[in-house]
Amino acid sequence: MVRSEAACEEALHAANEHLYGLMREPTCLGMGTTIAGFVVQERAVLSFNVGDSRGYRFSRGCLVRVSQDDVPMAVDRRADRPRGITQCLGGSEFPLGIMPHVFAGPPFEVGECLMLCTDGLTEALDDSELAMLFRELAHPAAMVEKLVRQGISRGSRDNISVLVSVAVA
Repeated sequence: MVRSEAACEEALHAANEHLYGLMREPTCLGMGTTIAGFVVQERAVLSFNVGDSRGYRFSRGCLVRVSQDDVPMAVDRRADRPRGITQCLGGSEFPLGIMPHVFAGPPFEVGECLMLCTDGLTEALDDSELAMLFRELAHPAAMVEKLVRQGISRGSRDNISVLVSVAVA
């Protein structure tokens, strides 16, 4: 089990090495992924990411991004032009190291929400639009459905994956 920021970083490095090991197979060449996640503990929530998948925390009516995008600084996420990422797990012809983003935050409190999503959602909806949707909806399944539908209707050209978790007593 991951219990510290250092352990979380070690697990991400191990996952990166594992992907490069899998890419020795010709059918897996170039395989790569972004990742974002949370480790919920009694005294803290660890958030982590590599790439442009994101983690958010919704508390007391405010949505806060707790991940850091690995995208070129000059890239406009909503522009109609190709964009890229500056790091991911695997994904290149030769092994590259990663610099994971791992942060410890306050404990997960009753009524708060944690959300993980891919860039397919965040290329279509900005953080203020996401916050508005969170304020409107109370049930996690309804949130996920509405977020995915909004992302698709806004013309996202990438896959949309969303996970929402709500702390209950």
